Amino acid sequence: MSNRASTKIHYKTQYEVVGNELNIFNLLKPVVGIRNSLKVSTSNSDESYTSEFVEINLDRKHIVIRKIGSRLGHEKLLKQKSLNICCLYNGSDINFSTSLIGLTGINNGEYIIKFPKKLEYLQRRNAHRVHISLATSISACFINSNGEQFEGQLRDISTEGMRVQFSRIPVKEFENQSSFSDCKIVFPDNDDIRFEFNVCHLQQHSTKKGCTIGGNFQELEIYQKRTIEKFIAALERKALRSFRI
Repeated sequence: MSNRASTKIHYKTQYEVVGNELNIFNLLKPVVGIRNSLKVSTSNSDESYTSEFVEINLDRKHIVIRKIGSRLGHEKLLKQKSLNICCLYNGSDINFSTSLIGLTGINNGEYIIKFPKKLEYLQRRNAHRVHISLATSISACFINSNGEQFEGQLRDISTEGMRVQFSRIPVKEFENQSSFSDCKIVFPDNDDIRFEFNVCHLQQHSTKKGCTIGGNFQELEIYQKRTIEKFIAALERKALRSFRI
């Protein structure tokens, strides 16, 4: 009689600490100019104040944010010179700590803060997303507005979105186009889906020869969602069998 180990499956965490400057820039750039998208707090304080990114300057290693409306909070910030930034954008939580450089803008209406050395990134998801191992090869194809085709490897997927790794395509190929109207995934049983895709975040690989992108599907049809659910169920059955002794 065979015994079974615990059938609980552990998936790769969705929480990430980002330390690469270009990756930090790409995560923060979409939030620039969105009103009241930031929560700013001083160190050792639970009280936060709304603000927004005005400019993110990677060359000068600084960020400009709008001055907070609270006079008391403003005075605390000028005195302590250290602050925490939190923003929620497109289903992602982004947090980092930094310090004040000075004031700028008309009537000193903006703060200059140091570009963060690292940030904490958390992708919030309503649908269960399953990680795909490097041993499993599933291609995802994207065609840009110029008709160029980019093919990468699927790294995780849910009925809401996915993450795709490209070994030789640099991140710049995706910086100027945030949505793709012609994409395709071919699953192992030859089921395939075509869809539109919104790129939400980019990650440059350390070799600078490749990148990873993540984002959301645009309004999948019911049969497309069922195709993804069927694939996820097959992966989970395979994972459960691997726990057998």
